[in-house]
Amino acid sequence: MLDVTLELLAEGAVDRLSTNLIASQARISVGNLYQFYPNKDAILCDLLRRWQEQTVEVLNDLDARFAKGIQPEECIDGILRALGCNTALNSPGYWNLRAALERSPELSQFSHEQHEPIRDRITGLYEACAMPVQDTKAGGVGMLRSQVTMACLYTLSQTATGDRQEEILERSRQILMTAFDL
Repeated sequence: MLDVTLELLAEGAVDRLSTNLIASQARISVGNLYQFYPNKDAILCDLLRRWQEQTVEVLNDLDARFAKGIQPEECIDGILRALGCNTALNSPGYWNLRAALERSPELSQFSHEQHEPIRDRITGLYEACAMPVQDTKAGGVGMLRSQVTMACLYTLSQTATGDRQEEILERSRQILMTAFDL
């Protein structure tokens, strides 16, 4: 059911997404769907939870790899490749999921809570690679770095693999290097 929901989101079915549509596409009855999920919001939240767990796992793997010491440029490249080029984690469906969750105040709060550990993890990776925020407005600069990283990841999610993706990767590296004053 979660994979079907993600496919529907990737197709842009956010406005017409319903438990009936999910059940139909999953080839199960709505009654069976309700045995697992009381409503569409519960499906979306479970999907986001699964994404968050997988993303944190990837970031933990990067952290273990970076523990051996790595240059800032390699850190940026590692994060972009591990997250941005991972179509299982960085798909249009997940970005549409986030947009769908932002439509409701309760779900928006849940979404922010799920994304916070990821933002913190990415910030920690950057700091471990000798890219700490060193001014008195660290929160603002940290937020800017996070937003620039997210913008690069979003753009990569919208880019097909191959030469075009490599071009976007290179541009993203350049933008992040500028954002980090490197």
